[in-house]
Amino acid sequence: MRTLLKTHALIAVGALLLGGHAYAQNKPPAPIRGQLLLPEFAALTDKASETVNVTLDHNLLGLGCRFLNGETPEEIQAKQVCTSLRGIYVRHFTFETDFAYPKGDIDKIRRQLTAPGWSQIVGAKSKKENTDVDVFVLIEGEKAA
Repeated sequence: MRTLLKTHALIAVGALLLGGHAYAQNKPPAPIRGQLLLPEFAALTDKASETVNVTLDHNLLGLGCRFLNGETPEEIQAKQVCTSLRGIYVRHFTFETDFAYPKGDIDKIRRQLTAPGWSQIVGAKSKKENTDVDVFVLIEGEKAA
C-alpha cells in the first residue's frame, strides 16, 4: 500500500498578525511599518488538497472586543491586547505531494518577517510529516499590533 506524503504550509503571520488589508486588494497601497504584503495565493489554493483561511480584520476584532466587559483583571488585559491588534490572518495549505508549490513564493513572505518589530513565537517543523509552521507577531512599543 502506497502512502501519500502530505506537505503542509502554514502561513500564520501575526498569530499571523498583520496591519492593513493589502493582501485582499488588486493593487496594494504603500505598506505601513510592519505591514505584510501577501499575495492572493490563488495558485496555492488551486494546488492544495485542504485550505484554511482565517481573516479577522480590525473591524471584526473590535466587534469581538466589545464582548469583554473588563470586570476582571484577566478581561481587562485581554481587552487591552484585543483593541491593540490590527488583524489576525492565517493561511494554511495542505498538499498531497512534496514541493507542490514554489518555495520562493513562501520565502518572499518570510523575508518580510525579518523586518524590525516582527518576532517568531512558534516554529514547528516535522521531517516525518514534511510540515513547516511558523507564527509571528508584530510588536510596536510594548503592544502586539
